[in-house]
Amino acid sequence: MSRENLAMVGMRGTKGLSESGLWQMRGLYAAREGWGYLEKKATPVYGLGKELVTAHDFRGRPLTFLPWSHDKGDIKHPAMDLIEYLLSKSPIPLSAGARYFYDNLRQAGASVTNASRVMRAIMISAISGTTGVDPTEIKEGSGQHRTRYGQAQVGR
Repeated sequence: MSRENLAMVGMRGTKGLSESGLWQMRGLYAAREGWGYLEKKATPVYGLGKELVTAHDFRGRPLTFLPWSHDKGDIKHPAMDLIEYLLSKSPIPLSAGARYFYDNLRQAGASVTNASRVMRAIMISAISGTTGVDPTEIKEGSGQHRTRYGQAQVGR
């Protein structure tokens, strides 16, 4: 990695370093990334808890569906909604296909809200089709649900 690339990934202080110093910085970066990967894979519950407490996923993307998340994201780390986060936790073959479909909906001009609604409808249909539970039974039995602004009556 060049000095510029190291600076882009958060390794500061590369200006004026000798070639051996750059190799040490590259090694530190590799160790940091390797440790982060092992931390997430060896203890998924720890990684999940850390993501929920910090309101950021392991790549630094803000989880905007959490009430304590105040970060709106940027170009490098766009915000992640609940559907996208749940899909990222699903098995790889399922999440890859769902991610492809979601991204194509967004590229075709669908808003985040509409793309999320389509993905939610697909998930509800899959759950309903495999379990036999009618989605209206769940909706009618739930009564009220919480929204960002307090309580809302379902079905009104």
